[in-house]
Amino acid sequence: ACTVDVCKSGKCVTKPRNCDDSNPCTADSCHKFDGCINTKLTDTAAKAAPCSDNDACTTPDVCKAGKCVAGAVTGCDDANACSIDSCDKVKGCSNTKVSGTAATDIAIGEYLSCSVHVDGKVRCWTENQVETLSATAPARFVQVSVGRFFACGLRSDGAVNCRTWWNFSPNAFGVLGNDTTKGSTALVAVKGLTDATAISSNYYHSCAVKTDGTVVCWGLNTSGQLGDGSKINRLTPVAVKGLVGVKAVAAGKYHSCALKADSTVACWGLNDKGRLGDGTTTASTVPVLVKGLKDVMEISAGWEHGCALKTDGTVHCWGYN
Repeated sequence: ACTVDVCKSGKCVTKPRNCDDSNPCTADSCHKFDGCINTKLTDTAAKAAPCSDNDACTTPDVCKAGKCVAGAVTGCDDANACSIDSCDKVKGCSNTKVSGTAATDIAIGEYLSCSVHVDGKVRCWTENQVETLSATAPARFVQVSVGRFFACGLRSDGAVNCRTWWNFSPNAFGVLGNDTTKGSTALVAVKGLTDATAISSNYYHSCAVKTDGTVVCWGLNTSGQLGDGSKINRLTPVAVKGLVGVKAVAAGKYHSCALKADSTVACWGLNDKGRLGDGTTTASTVPVLVKGLKDVMEISAGWEHGCALKTDGTVHCWGYN
């Protein structure tokens, strides 16, 4: 069973059978009677086996249960405030030098817009009012997200700072994540969050991806949009239940979605118009998979719908239309 026999020039020619299944996480062999055998590597062998999920932005990748599992998101920060740090799935890290006050990230909310610049500062504007926000040195801001009356900035050291706008700005739902219900027009630290890699805000809640691939959320939770299995508003970050291996997160009005390392998408919260994408209109306080969606590289969430950009360049959306 380990040879392939063919006729050639009137003779039977024998060639060895190729049992390679192109999976670096299996040991390939051939049994004389049973044929090809592809055995999942043991934990010890798996740790030493090189594998790749074909994403240069995750490393190191490891074998687990016979499959190649993506590693942590690659850190491309070159500690240069005058370069734009990014990662391409194929090419890997890129650090592009820029000058002046070029913007590197932007977020638009209901009443407020903000941008991050190469100097590590955040600039926000509303009603002809412009303000500049600075992180405490040596940290700088690398991403910004905006809710209804508040904004949050992700710092280069993994911490997150938020603030509200206007004297009447509500913090009753805990949008600042600092364990109070008092608004603050000065930046305050989100309590206990020191290892964030990405953030997203919308309406009255925010979520953050952590270095270990888990997600935490805080703020309004009347529809289960925080994903902790409850509908209790949270003044500090709580873990989204059962969610691991996350690369990105997107907050909607009353729901949230996450892009997982396996390129699938999970959502949680209100589902009255199908905004969770699971084929139902049943709300969920914990993540449910978006039905039939795979090969996703980027996600976004609106007030009552969600969209995903796939690796083939197509866009798929679900929810209110």
